[in-house]
Amino acid sequence: SGGAGASIASGSSFLAMGSDTGGSIRIPAAFCGTVGLKPTFGLVSRYGALALGSSLDHMGPLTASVRDAAISLNVLAGFDPRDDFSANRPAENYIPPATPSIKGLRIGVPSNFYTERIAPEVMAQFRKAVQLSAALGARVEVVTVPDIAAINVIGRVILLSEVSALLEKFSGQRDKFGPDVLALIDQGRLLPATDYINAQRLRRIFIGQFLDLFKSVDVLFTPTTPTGAPKIGQATVWIDGMEEDTRLAATRLGRGINVLGFPALAIPTGVDGEGMPLSLQIIGRPFAESQILNAGAALEDALQFHKVLPPVL
Repeated sequence: SGGAGASIASGSSFLAMGSDTGGSIRIPAAFCGTVGLKPTFGLVSRYGALALGSSLDHMGPLTASVRDAAISLNVLAGFDPRDDFSANRPAENYIPPATPSIKGLRIGVPSNFYTERIAPEVMAQFRKAVQLSAALGARVEVVTVPDIAAINVIGRVILLSEVSALLEKFSGQRDKFGPDVLALIDQGRLLPATDYINAQRLRRIFIGQFLDLFKSVDVLFTPTTPTGAPKIGQATVWIDGMEEDTRLAATRLGRGINVLGFPALAIPTGVDGEGMPLSLQIIGRPFAESQILNAGAALEDALQFHKVLPPVL
């Protein structure tokens, strides 16, 4: 979805579709200074898109504003019998009111994982967004989230298993895949079926733990990525004195939400010292898109981040 993020950032598109299996709507949005919405699993049809991980794939919009994302979701959401995982739910209006309010909204701020190994500028901008939300009347509560590192491992096992099975029919056309996808396919063939079954069992346990967490908060706030945008071709990044693989670092805060299937919204909050966009991730309970879009719109109005982002090309 990198091209989708770039098209929105350049002003050439009102809406660009993204596919998100481990963060690929939210991460391009974060790095391009745009809005990216990964809806609840099944809310938007994936018919016509080549599957990568059938139980992890999500389709959603990248846009220039939260309200544009809401308008887009009004069109995109809905039952599609051609997608076996499509959710059959009544239609909703996702567009926030003209003056959205988050007064009384219970915002959970994780004390673990999402605030660990984060670049200082990202963390500083994240704290500003949390403080601003409190000033707007939200109730900020520090929470301990379930083991996201374990959920990321579960997601990896599920992805490797599903991609190798789904793309088996193309096994004679290896030249048509990039080395990154070929690596996933080949690794997936080495995993026993018991690993996949156990990963799915653990997945259900963690979904239950997150649903319990959402009894005490309405949304979770986290950074979208642990760093600002890396340079093209940059293989590693340094965070808190540790060198990390760029791809693994970029997806670390987003992959687990695909395993859960919960909705997540990425919105710009400012820029780092190099002028690269920084982003906030707003996570909600299943099918709570209206709530996270309302929160995003309220922060969008207060932050006026379009005034600090680089001008459209």
